[in-house]
Amino acid sequence: MADDWKPGDKALCISNGSWNDANLLLFLLLPPTGGPKRGDITTVRCVHPSPFVDTRDLFMAFHEYPADLHYQSSYFRKLPPCSEEHVNRLKESLPTKEKING
Repeated sequence: MADDWKPGDKALCISNGSWNDANLLLFLLLPPTGGPKRGDITTVRCVHPSPFVDTRDLFMAFHEYPADLHYQSSYFRKLPPCSEEHVNRLKESLPTKEKING
């Protein structure tokens, strides 16, 4: 859901999946593109409303990736301005693939 994202925010990736380019309405038919991996911290470049009617998610581009690639906000957690130690604790608290799959 929308977390009041804005350019400059830090985003912690919580996704294990592959990424598709959300700029194209036919993105489901395209091969996956590159993107952040679980535990990566990125900096928001810009934020756009979802191109899909049935979601309140936002789509974000990051400084660390090409500007034309956008990622769904529900796969990220907004990090408050904080110390590096706090960020490391957040990364360690992410469930591993083994914990998710049982």
